[in-house]
Amino acid sequence: MAFLTQGKTNWKYILIVLILAIIVGGGILIYQHRWLLEKETKMPGIEASKVISLNETWNKYTNHKLGFSINIPKNVTGVNRCESFNKFLVPVKVFEDEIGIVYISHEYYYDAEWDNELGKFTGPCEKITYSLESLRNEGEPFLGWAIMVKTVENNSDLNNFIKERFGSAISMVGWYVEVPNLVAFSYD
Repeated sequence: MAFLTQGKTNWKYILIVLILAIIVGGGILIYQHRWLLEKETKMPGIEASKVISLNETWNKYTNHKLGFSINIPKNVTGVNRCESFNKFLVPVKVFEDEIGIVYISHEYYYDAEWDNELGKFTGPCEKITYSLESLRNEGEPFLGWAIMVKTVENNSDLNNFIKERFGSAISMVGWYVEVPNLVAFSYD
């Protein structure tokens, strides 16, 4: 028997078999993971999300899976929280979360460490580039929007969702949501 030679275990063969098993098992897991992702993202009859240019200033973002479209600016004034405070334009970027949250935000901003005691910036100015992971961790992006689409059965469920998410200062009146200091918007 090749595995046993003169009563001893041939560790070379066992090591080769073990390495092959790890490679084959890993390959199967990777294939299954990719297959599941493709199955989730390629839903029959539902077009992929897209951003199309409307003109020099605006893009239109359409998310067919969540059922909405929104016009978004191509660029916005950038945020530079460093000493220079120079104005500049930054591209607007759309990030889609697999759980149904869409983040629309600056692509990046500049930040430095602020010392409250000294009342000034003390660290180097760094370019912070947004990613889906950073937006998830931040929750509500300070430079954009987190759009959550939720199916509600009636006005009461909608009102409860709004109050849970945004507080009691916001109320629903008829077919509009009233937000203090903001323009009312329709939810139909």
